[in-house]
Amino acid sequence: MPPSPAARLRALYFLYYGNVGTYLPFFAVYLHGLGFSGKQIGVIQMLPSFPLAPAVAIAWATFADHRASPPRALRLATGRVALAVLLLPFARTPWEVGAVVVLMALGDRAVVPLADSVTIEWCRENPGVSYARIRLFGSLGFVALTVLVGRLLTVRGGGPADL
Repeated sequence: MPPSPAARLRALYFLYYGNVGTYLPFFAVYLHGLGFSGKQIGVIQMLPSFPLAPAVAIAWATFADHRASPPRALRLATGRVALAVLLLPFARTPWEVGAVVVLMALGDRAVVPLADSVTIEWCRENPGVSYARIRLFGSLGFVALTVLVGRLLTVRGGGPADL
């Protein structure tokens, strides 16, 4: 039997914010392990935020409103992010990593607005379900995966970046 929509939304928030919790503190260290300079790391980390975030979120929202449904747009956006993430271990130069980060941002920057839209609509249709309780799993994922990855990296040691 497939999981309920609430369970799928909880899992999405858990994994998405778990990713945020691991990406933010550890990605710069990973890039440093690849031998990137501070300037290169800064530029790579800036790419998804400033030039892309507003345009991507608006584009996905427009797509969801006019050509698809929010759940379908959310599935497409998260699928694109997942495919782009698979390229990251093979990107070894600043240009390659920057390109992968931009590809990730083309879906990633729309995940939260679309997920919130889907969750709020689902909660409205199912009055016994709480948006806050579903969204709480994002905070749990952030904490759990950040601590887990931090511990795994501590055990691994301070070697250079690898696959």
